[in-house]
Amino acid sequence: MKTLLLAFGLLTLFNCNASKTNADDSKKHDSQLIGKWSMAFDNASITRSRTITREADGKFVADNATRIQGRAQRYQTSGTWWTDNGFYYEANIQSGDTIKYKYKVDNVSKLSFEKESSTEEDYKYFEVRQ
Repeated sequence: MKTLLLAFGLLTLFNCNASKTNADDSKKHDSQLIGKWSMAFDNASITRSRTITREADGKFVADNATRIQGRAQRYQTSGTWWTDNGFYYEANIQSGDTIKYKYKVDNVSKLSFEKESSTEEDYKYFEVRQ
């Protein structure tokens, strides 16, 4: 009886994991965003740059550099990305955060991103294809 319950539990667990994978696979990925892109943002107190590679399967890796009041930091982030109804989403594995921006493909070499409402200085930015 214990063996039967264990087998049923494992089967249920595997089915739940398969459903989760299928749900992630159903996310849309605007093919125009796939590839290697870079951005830079600069004002009086902060400088940011980022190079991001978006894959067709929804994964991304980004190399980031930030300088705030002369103090520099470099770090790498990764996770998943997707698009839906004119919005770009990026789920960061390291922080657990998901960002949401309106996005627009300006041309084959330039993307525009804007937060709907934000008090942050970097609510708008552009990426250019590498």
